[in-house]
Amino acid sequence: MLKHFKYTKENGDESMRVVYPLRIVDDKLLSIDMSGMTDVERAEAIVVLDAIHKQYVKAVADAGFSSQYRYFFMEQMS
Repeated sequence: MLKHFKYTKENGDESMRVVYPLRIVDDKLLSIDMSGMTDVERAEAIVVLDAIHKQYVKAVADAGFSSQYRYFFMEQMS
């Protein structure tokens, strides 16, 4: 689930990033930045974040919303 990419700031500075994506907000990717972590730290963080995600999905289902999940294409919204 990790996303690896080269990021270029407005001033032209570039960096390689490793992130745990959470959601897309408008045209931005909201994520947990793991770029500065070691492989071991990253692996441990993924275990924790995956567990949090499973708890979230279960809570949504327990609240009765599991059939309301929808994907909407950004380019089809006005």
